[in-house]
Amino acid sequence: MSPPLLPSPDLGLTWRPISVEDIATWHELVQAIEAADEPSERMDPDDLVEELTDGSYKDPARDSLIGIDGDGVARAFGHVWLLPGATLRRVFLWGGVHPDWRGRGIGRQVLRWQTERAHEALEDQSSEVPWRIAVIHQQRLADRSALCAAAGYTAIRWFHDMVRPLGPDAPPIPDIELSAGLEVAPWTDDLDEAVRLAHNEAFANHWGSQPRDAEAWKTWTIDHRTFRRDWSRVVLAPTQPEDGRPAVAGYLSSHAYSQDWEAKGYTQGWVALV
Repeated sequence: MSPPLLPSPDLGLTWRPISVEDIATWHELVQAIEAADEPSERMDPDDLVEELTDGSYKDPARDSLIGIDGDGVARAFGHVWLLPGATLRRVFLWGGVHPDWRGRGIGRQVLRWQTERAHEALEDQSSEVPWRIAVIHQQRLADRSALCAAAGYTAIRWFHDMVRPLGPDAPPIPDIELSAGLEVAPWTDDLDEAVRLAHNEAFANHWGSQPRDAEAWKTWTIDHRTFRRDWSRVVLAPTQPEDGRPAVAGYLSSHAYSQDWEAKGYTQGWVALV
């Protein structure tokens, strides 16, 4: 398979992989895109470093692309994230074009490059495992839907952000009775591995789910800077598994993305996993 074809230089941009040295100009581009599209989550520079480099499977030299104009300003980017997995290979595509540079065909060529790179990456993996290339965007952004549809992508799954106010006028939080023997406990670090294993068991048959290995669990959950251990809880059962680990019946993983708070005008916590 030939290497992915870079977007045309006729678009007025010079293309290269994204490096850590590009974080500042990349973040300016992302902020401009966020201002136009008003996403539910916003990215800060540390988020971009994580997207680019966190994980032994990350390869920014092959899996990222940024388009720079004649003044050295980033105007478009594409990122390809291949998640390792024994039961499902997934490649997530993320990208964007500066609002002032839209309508020129840049997005089509970036998405084409991403799709070709995703196929190239998947060919390097085991052919016996099912694969999926995914693009996630907000449904109200009709231009994104049209772009993906024109590239052959089909909408197959919808997710909802559900918000609950906690102010004085909010409805009361109901009391919940647990079954006998179950106990709500703080999520202490000695429970980290037991919770990971319980998560993998609970989501084994969930749509699109992939078991979390120790590296992914550490990188994106328990050691992630947004994880709020003091907001998170574990439900313990009285039974003792044969392997001696704590019997985790359920859990709640909470995160905070403080970079969103100024734009939203209020503080907010996220239930990331439950």
